[in-house]
Amino acid sequence: MKFDILTLFPEMFSNVIDKSILGNAKTKGLVEINCINIRDFSKNKHKKVDDYTYGGGEGMVMSPQPVYDAFKSIDGDALVIYLTPKGRRFDQKYAEFLSKQNHVALLCGHYEGIDERVLNKIVDIELSLGDFVLTGGEIPAMAVVDATCRMIPGVISPEPENINESLYNSVLEYPQYTRPAEFHGESVPSVLLSGNHQKVNEWRTEKSIEQTLNKRPDLLESRRIGILGGTFDPIHIGHLHIAEKALSLYNLDRILFIPSNSPPHKDNNNITSSLHRMNMVAIAIAENPQFELSTIELQRDGITYTIDTVKELLSAYPNDKFFYIIGEKEEEIMTWKNGEDLLKMIEFIFLPRELNISSTDVRENMNRYLLPNKVFDYIKKHGLYMN
Repeated sequence: MKFDILTLFPEMFSNVIDKSILGNAKTKGLVEINCINIRDFSKNKHKKVDDYTYGGGEGMVMSPQPVYDAFKSIDGDALVIYLTPKGRRFDQKYAEFLSKQNHVALLCGHYEGIDERVLNKIVDIELSLGDFVLTGGEIPAMAVVDATCRMIPGVISPEPENINESLYNSVLEYPQYTRPAEFHGESVPSVLLSGNHQKVNEWRTEKSIEQTLNKRPDLLESRRIGILGGTFDPIHIGHLHIAEKALSLYNLDRILFIPSNSPPHKDNNNITSSLHRMNMVAIAIAENPQFELSTIELQRDGITYTIDTVKELLSAYPNDKFFYIIGEKEEEIMTWKNGEDLLKMIEFIFLPRELNISSTDVRENMNRYLLPNKVFDYIKKHGLYMN
């Protein structure tokens, strides 16, 4: 995986990306991390990269020309992310999504921000670390790189999917201990010294839930979650309209958008790559905090059946109630694999299309008004659906 970091202060990154786990990952060739100095692209003889804001006010704004030329120097197609307090909240799920990319460019702002025109032209997604303001985007960029790289196979051991760390499974990690067996009068729990792996695992599960209840009870709260699956080739305003309607009518807490990998009813030779479809979904839903991308089906080899996805979600999130959003009638589900079982396992929301739009129509006519603006820009940028 490749990261390009567009920054005014590349020297800030050396002690982060060249040391410890990230440094080892670079040495192994698992990740490539480049820092691009935006100041190098200034056409001002003093290498000035900022100017006064139109309309008056305090502070300076980064000029569009150096930022755009720095972006144009990037070799290859990258998913471009701007680090800003106005962006979508970065979390473990987003780190997982980014780890599936081939190439990510992180744009670090400074001063009062960056000229909006260049952001509109080059940025795919805006991300935020949280509801606070930093002096620049460099620290958030470091956090995004570190969290994402840890999800890449081979960077850490064991592999990411076998890790029991905090937030991987929506719970906090159990307490950890090392030598000595007694410290300041406090002993290590005896079960950890027993050699009984089953008892150890039971203790860890119990303590993990206990820690979560005490410190982050919100992670265990029951949620009403809608599932919207499909090839999303491409995602369009019809999909977003149905999701918004389901949120409102059924009082849902969030909607999971689940791009399929190899749907049973499609000619998989003619489907756009899973990477592009995944990215278009992420871009389309970036501004709605109640919309979430799930890569659960993209991680599964072979034909992706709804029954398998539902079983996996119910197992991973036993406290949540799931609703499958669909446009077909109930009798159509009986033609799916294990359709009768599905109807018993999960509640279905039947919402016929109010907007008569299909992804096929969008691909064939490429009507930009049927697509979110950023999705249309992504399609142009990557030359999709040129036929």
